Amino acid sequence: MEIPEGLSWVRAEPAEREWLAALPALSEACARRWSLRLGPPFPYAFASLAMPAELPDGTSAVLKLQYPDAESAHEADALVAWDGHGAVRLLDHDPQRRALLVERCQPGTPLHDLPPDAALDVVADLLPRLWRPAGAPFPLLAEEAAGWVARLRALARGGAPPAGPDHRRAGA
Repeated sequence: MEIPEGLSWVRAEPAEREWLAALPALSEACARRWSLRLGPPFPYAFASLAMPAELPDGTSAVLKLQYPDAESAHEADALVAWDGHGAVRLLDHDPQRRALLVERCQPGTPLHDLPPDAALDVVADLLPRLWRPAGAPFPLLAEEAAGWVARLRALARGGAPPAGPDHRRAGA
């Protein structure tokens, strides 16, 4: 399996390299579990590995193998909450493998190809469709923002950003 170049940052640490090395076996295990026919990974990957899949009945889907970090821990929960309103539908997931099986959407015009005002209109239309009351297991936006600030400050100082589940408490 060819790993997209966008995931090259994952080669920095031994645990990250282990995740990369496990991807072929993970994708094969998921293909067996859900009886999928898999295509090659999508080339634009930066945080997870995603590949086109076909279900036994011919339905198009996407298999997404998440990088095991805190930021992706509740993606399946979010997709369930949205239930296809403004986001793809979650068809199934395997929490132990950090694997999501989602419906496949056919992208339209990339936002970066639109004039700024038109792109803003698309986002402004989408956000109300995504809004849902939040609670457990989702962290508060203030906690997430504090983590972003800490990471940006560390990067501005030329250091490594805080990582892991405690990144929200670091430096903010």
